[in-house]
Amino acid sequence: MSHSFSSTLRSPSGWGNLLIVPTEIALEFKAHHGHRTIVTVNDRYSWHAALMFHGEFGHYIMMSKDKLKKLDLEPDEGVEVQLEPDTSKYGAELPEEFEAVLDTDPEGQRAFEGLTDGAKRSLIFMVSRYKTTDGRIEKALDLLEKLKMGITDRKILSKKGL
Repeated sequence: MSHSFSSTLRSPSGWGNLLIVPTEIALEFKAHHGHRTIVTVNDRYSWHAALMFHGEFGHYIMMSKDKLKKLDLEPDEGVEVQLEPDTSKYGAELPEEFEAVLDTDPEGQRAFEGLTDGAKRSLIFMVSRYKTTDGRIEKALDLLEKLKMGITDRKILSKKGL
């Protein structure tokens, strides 16, 4: 079940870019599907996201500068939005290279699966940022080695090597 609506991008100081979600749509979506969603803007670009709430802004979805650039949008511009339930295992698209590394390292996979859902997504995003296959494989291997050593601090995990 998807939810479609018109929205406006807001860029409050210190907050980045917020895609405002009408309260009635947000509450209905959360009641049926939780807060993880796949967002599509202007029928052109989709991504995994969290439906969040803040008293000052109401319900919203964070939108990075990179996404604004890909969609050629400016703050305070109107957009068409579609929310779909995110039924993926991790709430993010697992790069195939990371999946292959997890499949070949049972101990690393156990360490990864022992993390919170948010921590798993953070690591998935760390691997996804690499543009090349070799870069994604190298980062996935590095992350699993650190996890097997008991390292879970995101600042340490984000750096190459120890």
